[in-house]
Amino acid sequence: MSEIFFCNICNDSIHYKWLDGSLNENTSIKKSINCQKCNSRPRTKTFRYVYDKYIKELIKSNNQDNAMVISGVKFTREYIKRDFSSLTSSSLYGNYGENTIKSDLRNLKEFNSNLFNYVDATLVLDYILEHVEVFESVYRVLKKNGIFLFHIAEARLLNDNTPTYINNYKKEIIFKSQYPEEFKMPSVRVGRKYLVKKLCEVGMCNIKDIKVKDIFSDTTCSWFLSVKE
Repeated sequence: MSEIFFCNICNDSIHYKWLDGSLNENTSIKKSINCQKCNSRPRTKTFRYVYDKYIKELIKSNNQDNAMVISGVKFTREYIKRDFSSLTSSSLYGNYGENTIKSDLRNLKEFNSNLFNYVDATLVLDYILEHVEVFESVYRVLKKNGIFLFHIAEARLLNDNTPTYINNYKKEIIFKSQYPEEFKMPSVRVGRKYLVKKLCEVGMCNIKDIKVKDIFSDTTCSWFLSVKE
């Protein structure tokens, strides 16, 4: 019996075995929320899985020019960059890589319409109340057949049609110096069906609500994938 100590971020062989389903009950996996070697979190591990399983299939037949990553960690930015001729890093608060452009996901006014082939937002909509405005702004900056992938933490998702509401407030620690003084970051909750409904209403009806269990920690992560019609 083999034993896996690391994850699909720091070990390509493990990643492709997970992707093709060859990791099974005979494989002993040492469980850890964050990888003991590279410290990757479940959302990063499942991002690579979802990107290769779903996004690659969508982009391989098209000419991919521009991608944008909202508040993306280094691995996410570098992984996406391999498939696009240009990658834009954007964030309202915090510096996510060199030349990060400050922009509010609720309007993205710094960017022209029909600009991007792909927009990625991981653990960003968790702290935004105005999800409809986000979907409208992403729709505007996406090209036809452009892809929007986002992740919201499982604890914030309800299995119904509940509109987005503020559950509590979160103190920012990592980028505290870059936030306005006395800034309170809202932590929201929202229904999965509500997200799908609102995505469809703005014109992104080809939607997948994807639940992936990170096999290295048994943590479930949800990803929402939509395509601009």
